[in-house]
Amino acid sequence: MQDDGTKKPKLTKLGNIPAVAWLGGLSMAGGLVALSLLFSGKSEKLADLDKKYIETVSAYNSETDSLSNELKRITEQYNRLIAHNDSIGESLESERSRNKKLSSANAALSSREASYKKNFSALLNTSGKINEENKKLQNEAEAMRREISQLEEKLASAGDESRNQQAVIDSQKNAITAVTADAASLRDSVRREDVSGWFNNTELNGGIGLYLTNKPFSHYFYGVTTVNGYVINKNFLTGIGTGISNYNGGWLVPLYLDFRYTLPRGKFTPYVFADGGFQFDFEHIKLPNSIFMNPGIGFYKIITNRLALNAGAGLFVQQYDFRSAFINLKVGLYFKK
Repeated sequence: MQDDGTKKPKLTKLGNIPAVAWLGGLSMAGGLVALSLLFSGKSEKLADLDKKYIETVSAYNSETDSLSNELKRITEQYNRLIAHNDSIGESLESERSRNKKLSSANAALSSREASYKKNFSALLNTSGKINEENKKLQNEAEAMRREISQLEEKLASAGDESRNQQAVIDSQKNAITAVTADAASLRDSVRREDVSGWFNNTELNGGIGLYLTNKPFSHYFYGVTTVNGYVINKNFLTGIGTGISNYNGGWLVPLYLDFRYTLPRGKFTPYVFADGGFQFDFEHIKLPNSIFMNPGIGFYKIITNRLALNAGAGLFVQQYDFRSAFINLKVGLYFKK
């Protein structure tokens, strides 16, 4: 209920009104009785008046009693209404206080509602941005998953290749271990091997002139030589050689020293040679008729521990009245005692 700002007048109780009415009525009745006594000896008219008076008093008393009862009833009802009005007033004050509290609460709720609406709007905006960022992150995550899948495939392929390479490495390690063991065994056997001794190397040789080929002893030569010597160790051997060579100008007999350096032995054993000495022309004896040098390279093909084939090539330079040069080839048989 709303407070209209006006204060209702408080009703007065009527508990004493019936007593006053009774006193008035009794006074009037006493007066009337006195009058009736004074005029009792009068005429019949007065008797009739007395009778009417009595009837009137009786009716009055009856009416008064009825009114008194009605007044009591009304008074009680009025008192109840006043009590109810007081209760209603107290309830009204309570409702006013409650309305004030409700108004304050309503204002606070309105403020909260406005704040909530503002926050909700901000949350909607933030939610939209978050959704966009989530979509972007999902796209990035999907791209990363694809990239990770590709990397995993590459890693798997690299792992397979690594395992294959590891298998090759293991195989090579085993081969290296075996070769190392063989090499160590070979070194031990070489150390223990006594390679020194006498040898013979007989070769067929020939050469093609490089310049001044229109002069004697400069166009070509071919012949046979033999070297007898001594194997100093597994690398060095030397000896003295001789033979016979046919040139475009005649026959020459060489007498020379042969030096050879052999590289480590294998299926084909390479070597370096250097020959140097004199050549004699027995048709035109002159001491010496010619000197020569013949460096070159070649290889042995081992047949047995004492027998091997050899081939070589080199540069043959000689001085016979003039200097001439040849590319020479050798093929022969090596024998060690």
